Amino acid sequence: MQRRLLVLTLASLHAAAPEPVLTAFTMEESAAGIMRRMGAPRRVSNGPGYRLLEYQTAPGASEAGELDFAFYFERPAGILIRITRTFTEARPVDHLFPAPRSRFHRWRSASAELSVRSCLLDRHRVLLAIGVAKPGDRCQQLVLMRRSALGRFYPWLAAELP
Repeated sequence: MQRRLLVLTLASLHAAAPEPVLTAFTMEESAAGIMRRMGAPRRVSNGPGYRLLEYQTAPGASEAGELDFAFYFERPAGILIRITRTFTEARPVDHLFPAPRSRFHRWRSASAELSVRSCLLDRHRVLLAIGVAKPGDRCQQLVLMRRSALGRFYPWLAAELP
């Protein structure tokens, strides 16, 4: 019994740093604050009206691996408006979406369909589970964003939220 405990203790010393929890971000962070917390981004680019910092944080990820964190900062103000967290494998997310505060949404066009689960975390943050149509569905992408920016990325969803 002591031998097993010792092995676990030594193994824990070599464990990777804990994964950043998406809902721990306040959306008040600056780009410099994100870089202090997450390190240097893997890629920096500019989109229509925003600057994007992308990270690859998954342990053992290859050089060509998919980027798993994306931070969107509004230009020129530099305000954090969206964080996207992409997982290598879909995972359960029901614990992040308490029933009384979460809703399910569906968008359809002639050629596409998108299901989203939403949860208003506080007066200005909304959490989205992309591709989740019902309780128990697993999710490969979570989005945390300012509610005020929702219409910029998901106008159909902004119109549905109270």
